Amino acid sequence: MITFIRKWIRTLHMIIIIDVMADHGELHRDMINYLKNQTSCTSVQYLLPKIHKNKNPLSGRPIIPADESLTERISQFEDFFLQPHLTKIKSYVRKPLIS
Repeated sequence: MITFIRKWIRTLHMIIIIDVMADHGELHRDMINYLKNQTSCTSVQYLLPKIHKNKNPLSGRPIIPADESLTERISQFEDFFLQPHLTKIKSYVRKPLIS
């Protein structure tokens, strides 16, 4: 029940922010619909173990998947507009191709 309430509060907060941006003319109606109309689920955190380190207890890197999460579409929105500018940064490193 607590998880449901937290998710509901985060969803409500996100909708309020989108509505404020819409009221100021910062978002087009299609973008508002895209950002608001989504189903989301709560992400489950898991640990990617660092097997190369001989530590007891086993250490790891926390992973929290964002697929179908509340912020997935907002992340896609930001990524779309930021990608063209990232290559202009001196520290930009192109993602290596996986072979």
